[in-house]
Amino acid sequence: MGSQAIDSTTIHFDSTPPRILSSNLNYNIEDGQYKLSSRLTINARDNDSGVPTVKIRIVTMSGIEKYKHEFKNPVVENTSLCPSCYEDSIGNSYRPSMSFEINNCWMNVGIEENNTEMHTLEIGVYNGAMLAAMQIENITDVKSLKGIQQYFGVENLTITSISDTSIQLKWVKPETCYDLLGIKLMLTHSHNITEEHKIFKSARTVYIGNLNPSTSYTFQMFAKYGPDEDNFDMSAPVEGSFSTAAKLEHRDFKEILVQNVILAA
Repeated sequence: MGSQAIDSTTIHFDSTPPRILSSNLNYNIEDGQYKLSSRLTINARDNDSGVPTVKIRIVTMSGIEKYKHEFKNPVVENTSLCPSCYEDSIGNSYRPSMSFEINNCWMNVGIEENNTEMHTLEIGVYNGAMLAAMQIENITDVKSLKGIQQYFGVENLTITSISDTSIQLKWVKPETCYDLLGIKLMLTHSHNITEEHKIFKSARTVYIGNLNPSTSYTFQMFAKYGPDEDNFDMSAPVEGSFSTAAKLEHRDFKEILVQNVILAA
């Protein structure tokens, strides 16, 4: 009698959810993916189908969903670099300890909100069969998170050029959870006369002319936050000082690069 080839397939069933061994939320870390970061570390495993997916939801106590996000825990190809990795029933290796960055701005707290109720971080750990284990972390003091209802000023404010009658500044937009309304520059010279300059929120440089030669000036730059020019708050100022050069005899000279500038953040 002739022989007959038979194809066979092994099917793996997973009818149980993964196990969450521990979780921890570390607030206001300095080395995070985001400028205003907290870090969720969770230890979970599933020996049948691994833990490839972690989902989070940020929810207020009154049930308002502020944000949701999905993280991936990829299969580890080189397990020699991961002594703590485990293998599931089909041979895929996973890290049991997973760390994910959470942007504090995801709390979506309005800049003028008075009632900042407790938020909860709902954590869903999913195995390959999409069965889930759930964990909740309470964020009791939302205002303690860096960036929440805080007005940050511009960063790296620098004088890029100066002449006898002008100055040019540049800066970096502040990392913030809120939209800028604009920027205000207050310029005061040695006779205590102050000028106000309104700057568009999208600007990263400003040129100020019509200054007096051989004159000392101080300045303050504020970032403005709020809905409109009639209702806004400001950051703490970034301050600096400079002196204009002596009057140039030839107006076609290039601007003199600043030599002695004092900037104080």
